[in-house]
Amino acid sequence: MHATIDLGAMLANSYSMADGGRLPSKHATDGLNVSPHIGWQRIPRETKSIAIIMNDSDSSSGSWIHWGIFNIPPQLIELGEDQPKERNLNYGIRQAVNDFGKPGYHGPLGSTEKHKYVFTVCALDEMLQVKFNCTGEDLLKAMYGHVIEKALIRTYYGNKQKGEGLSVI
Repeated sequence: MHATIDLGAMLANSYSMADGGRLPSKHATDGLNVSPHIGWQRIPRETKSIAIIMNDSDSSSGSWIHWGIFNIPPQLIELGEDQPKERNLNYGIRQAVNDFGKPGYHGPLGSTEKHKYVFTVCALDEMLQVKFNCTGEDLLKAMYGHVIEKALIRTYYGNKQKGEGLSVI
């Protein structure tokens, strides 16, 4: 049996974090709470926009959206770290209200429990039309049926050791 690699498959990458690795505390609320760099490659030709969702599937509620950013023009190949926590950004990019009730990125809070966080980069067949104050759930509903292809970056956070992370004085 031979392994095959699909060279056409969409890829997601980041210089802020490693797929399968621990999310650096810089991107957590007990750190600097800045959004990580996210890049993508090999998007389908018919892509009209890119959306990124950061989800905590280990949340006690079953799913917790930390970040929803969408209507990213397909000509862009990455988002830099520390995106502004505003609903409207340059190039027509928009951000949903996360499950903390705030627009933009909101990182995890360190705890003794280890949580998995998935950054899903989606190539969409349209620019999304959603209300100004859309939530992450609204974003997911608007994306339904419009995802051409997606790529993942999986990280974890939590299980903190004593003295790890920034302290509050």
